[in-house]
Amino acid sequence: MNPLLPPGPPPTSVIPGQARIREIDAFEYKAAIETKGLETVPKLTSKNYRDWKSRISYFLKSRKIYDVCTIEQEDPPIAIVDTMNQVAMQHLSSSVDDTIYNSIFADPTDLTPYKVWTLLKEKYGGRNIYNMRDVFEQWDMCYLNSTLSDYVNRVEKILGEFKSIGIDITHAFVACGIISRVTRSRRALMDSLVVDESLISDPYQLLNKLRQLAKHDAATARSLGSKSSSSNSNSSTALASNTSYKNKRPNKRPPPTTNPEYSCSGGKHDSRAPHPPEHCWTLHPEQREEYLAKKREKARQASNAATTQEVNTDKSPSPSDTEHSLCYSVLGTLMIY
Repeated sequence: MNPLLPPGPPPTSVIPGQARIREIDAFEYKAAIETKGLETVPKLTSKNYRDWKSRISYFLKSRKIYDVCTIEQEDPPIAIVDTMNQVAMQHLSSSVDDTIYNSIFADPTDLTPYKVWTLLKEKYGGRNIYNMRDVFEQWDMCYLNSTLSDYVNRVEKILGEFKSIGIDITHAFVACGIISRVTRSRRALMDSLVVDESLISDPYQLLNKLRQLAKHDAATARSLGSKSSSSNSNSSTALASNTSYKNKRPNKRPPPTTNPEYSCSGGKHDSRAPHPPEHCWTLHPEQREEYLAKKREKARQASNAATTQEVNTDKSPSPSDTEHSLCYSVLGTLMIY
């Protein structure tokens, strides 16, 4: 015996058709056929089903024709559903690449949006060996070879690919693989990641932790860059100030003075010469020979004394060389003649 029902109208059963009815009532052909926004949906290829599905779903929902793609309709469809099917087919066929179009849409016989949606899901989003191979290949090639933030974004995309083909990503091997690849390049992060065991069972929580560390790295890099720029600016300012000070500082040191030119020649002594007549080599050439002989003797003695490591390092010319510089040249000229 059936239990007594409470007074009032009988409860309505929840059936999938109710969603259809709501969309049909809200359907407007002019709004549904509008293609504005479809350009933001990427063309479906064999590699981007997850991204394509997410974007095309939002587009179809905004046109009130999503349900005719995901819920099988009664056959034959009523007139308004048939119109919705045609609009949905037009949008779906415009959002796939030429290869997929030729393999699915070239023969429109008995095609409905629901059949097309199901076929695309099984072929490009289903858990078959081809899709699993593609996703695992992406996972196998994903390493921390750039910034930590970029690595987190790439891993998050691959985890979404895993979920789209029905692979459980809460298994410990997923989180352990992420930790292993991160700490391989950044061993200092190991202590920050292994202290919380909950990260092992939730890879998204692990990625959030890594994202926080990436933000800290970026903030530290900006701070160091700011300090470096400030230091360089201060150095440039100091250099410019010193240069300006040197340019403005008066030159207190007078220019060096030189003796006026003189010439002891022709057997005559020039009164402007720094030596007296009795020491003029032009008047007394024998003094030059005596001076050169003494100089050669000193050089020989210095060479013999090299074993005692007492080498005379005084390279400045002697007073005789300086005082008789022009006498020497003039006398040499006279001797040539």
